Amino acid sequence: MSCCLKMVLLIALLVSMGVISHGYGGNSPRCDCLVDHPQKRLCAADFAFVGTIVDEENMSDKDLYRYEVQVKGGEWMFKGANLIGTDEATVDVFTPYGTSICGRTNLNQGKEYLFTGFDFEGNLMITLCDWIEDWKVVTEKQREYLLGTEYLDHCRACEPQLRGTIVALEMDQNKNDLVYSEQKSGLWTPYGCYFNPVPSYQFNAADCETDYSICHLADDEGRCDWELNPDYEECFREREEEWAKKNGPRPAAALTHWTTLKDCRKLGTRRMKKKCIKKVRQYLKNNRESINPREMLEEMLELREFFLDDKLFDEEDE
Repeated sequence: MSCCLKMVLLIALLVSMGVISHGYGGNSPRCDCLVDHPQKRLCAADFAFVGTIVDEENMSDKDLYRYEVQVKGGEWMFKGANLIGTDEATVDVFTPYGTSICGRTNLNQGKEYLFTGFDFEGNLMITLCDWIEDWKVVTEKQREYLLGTEYLDHCRACEPQLRGTIVALEMDQNKNDLVYSEQKSGLWTPYGCYFNPVPSYQFNAADCETDYSICHLADDEGRCDWELNPDYEECFREREEEWAKKNGPRPAAALTHWTTLKDCRKLGTRRMKKKCIKKVRQYLKNNRESINPREMLEEMLELREFFLDDKLFDEEDE
């Protein structure tokens, strides 16, 4: 079979897999990759191993790019021994040339990577949609799951449920007492293996399910949950705190650290004093249940005195 015909078949295969779609107007193709969990990517792959790139070749005339990879072998061969063997070996790994057809042409020679991909006509193929990661970036928990085969052990029993939205989960899905009973966001839960990575990126927080957990059988009735472990639970709490910083109920005064009139008196301009007083007033209103009654009374009296002395507000402002 000619190389050109093989490339046509490869693109047809990627289209059928939903990896490549037609661009707007049905013209030029574009690469469409779902943000899948590593477990799902590994389960779908034909091979997975750790290897170092020792050479590379631009084969643009054939719409391909070739990496020569030194496979580490042994326990680092996680999947695909039938294609590569279990010993150290040098193999060719191909990728489509060009990101529009999901080519992964930005890997660096001399670096060690985790490679996952698929077998095409006896060739090892990788795309932008496969789990290709600098081995140094792979978390300790991910390495543990790879070396201990936990990812592969749960391929048929459980599968992460991709949401990919910033919409809160339904209450019956959001049983967060398993990890964090005070959670307010409702965006993540260990229950049911719901995978919701988009808001993690949006709020500049870790994707805890990707980095620290697997979807596994949680009971004898076949329910699948994210595995609880100290790393995952700590990440879960930190992510919720990041969300709260940006979306949780916060007093207006706390945004600029103006919570008492002493803060206002230090300001130099009338405009800033006026702004500060409004924030302090709002702060007192929002926190009246948590502030000591005596302190609240003293602050309110001082606030009244401040209004009278400085005459910053007219009746309309008040």
